[in-house]
Amino acid sequence: MVQSLQFLMRNHFSMNEQDVIDIAGLATKICGIERGSLSKSSRAAKYSLPRTVVSNIARIDKGIHFDIIAKVLNRDRCSIYHYQKIHKDNYRNWTEYRELFNRVYQAF
Repeated sequence: MVQSLQFLMRNHFSMNEQDVIDIAGLATKICGIERGSLSKSSRAAKYSLPRTVVSNIARIDKGIHFDIIAKVLNRDRCSIYHYQKIHKDNYRNWTEYRELFNRVYQAF
C-alpha cells in the first residue's frame, strides 16, 4: 500500500513538472527566446517577464506547488511567492505582462 502511494505521488509530481515545462515551452516560443532559457540566472526582462507569466499560470490556474515551479524554473520558492503576489497589479497595470499572460494562457 505504501509503495503504491509513493508511486502515485512521484507520478503526480512528474506530471506537474511536465505541465510547467510545457507552459515554459509555449512562453519561450511566443517570446522568441531559446527553449529552456527561463531557468537561466539572468534578470533580463526578456527572461524575467515570461518566467513570471509561466509561474503564475502554473500556480494560479493549475495549482502546482511552489516547490515544483521553483525547481523547473531554477528559482527559489520565495521568488514564486513574489511572482504570485505581484500578479494582480502586473495584470492590471502592465500591458506587456497582461498580453503575454493572455497569449500563453490561451495557448496552454
